[in-house]
Amino acid sequence: MGAMQFKAFYLSITLMAGLSLLACQDKDSGEKAQGPNQAILTVGTSADMPPFEFYASDVMGTGITGFDIELIRAIAKQLSLEIKINDMDFSTLIPSLQAGRVDVIVASMTPSPERRKNVDFSDTYLELPLVAITKAGVRVKDSQDFKGKKIGVQLGSSHEQTVHAMAKKDPSIQVVSLNKLGELVQELAVGRIHAVLMELTSAQEFVASNKELTMNVIPDHQVAFAIAFAKGSPWVPKVNQALKRLIDAGEVDKLKQKWFKLSS
Repeated sequence: MGAMQFKAFYLSITLMAGLSLLACQDKDSGEKAQGPNQAILTVGTSADMPPFEFYASDVMGTGITGFDIELIRAIAKQLSLEIKINDMDFSTLIPSLQAGRVDVIVASMTPSPERRKNVDFSDTYLELPLVAITKAGVRVKDSQDFKGKKIGVQLGSSHEQTVHAMAKKDPSIQVVSLNKLGELVQELAVGRIHAVLMELTSAQEFVASNKELTMNVIPDHQVAFAIAFAKGSPWVPKVNQALKRLIDAGEVDKLKQKWFKLSS
């Protein structure tokens, strides 16, 4: 074989090997995209809701910890998975899930009827009262006390839907929606809004760090929490099974005690 023939033969073999490698990579990517066959679960969260999900300087890796984060880590361990946590604005979580950028949402999310039109949910893992944070000395007994007031809610949250429903019945109620709970609390502190709606444990965290604020439990309003998935996701039954095992073993109660001083 001449030098030119050998060179052509070598290039041909190299090209075939490269094409074969690409084909294998495409096949691997397809297998990973199937869902439960993958080894890493990509989790979407909004790490501004202590004690559910928040940044802590003493936490390795992403620095994000909290009840929800420890719960999804425990679920992932049950399923022999690693997890990757993506922090983003709460209002972008469902679009990111629908676009396939995350596999699940763990962000103290409530499975409202409106959300169920767009995503699937796990079984609920926690229920807490709805709370209005106000300045100290201002009391809120029920939604009637919101008349003529500016009420702050997290953008994209179920609380936002709740207050919009109130405002539809009483147009004097003004809804102020922002991405971060901390931003809303700041608006309350400087007097630009009259109250902020959130669930009990997050309210406790904010009030504990600001003595000028107080909590008001809204009667007959319970907030439930669940993990969100893309419609038809194969993860739903697997996560539900793992969640049930953790509940039956008392592990979820331990997390409630650790983060909220609550038990079932």
